[in-house]
Amino acid sequence: QQQNDNNNYDNSKDSKSESSLTQNINPYQSMWLRFEPFILHVACRSLSAASVLMARARPSFKNVGLTSFSENKQSAKYVVAIWGDEGLEMPLRTPDGTLVWAGREEWLAELVNERHERNWSKIQRF
Repeated sequence: QQQNDNNNYDNSKDSKSESSLTQNINPYQSMWLRFEPFILHVACRSLSAASVLMARARPSFKNVGLTSFSENKQSAKYVVAIWGDEGLEMPLRTPDGTLVWAGREEWLAELVNERHERNWSKIQRF
């Protein structure tokens, strides 16, 4: 997608690629919706810097921790991982081709958009 000056995406070029994508989809195959939450890895130079970062991240994100460290005196490195918890994974279509959310597409779009907004809200608060 191409971004215009107003930070909106121009979907005019997507119609051709979208139709070619849908032609290759088997209607009798499971399909899942997966929305990944925010994930951030930060390499810190000291354990105290890593501790400060984790303390600042915890009010917004539940899953915060030190994932690896190297205490080499010349290049100490402490990697902090911050994971959001606003992910979503759910079936859209069963193996027999049944659309799970048929007739509830608007609700599904609202659910995904809500998760997206909550992700951004936590990022901004952080």
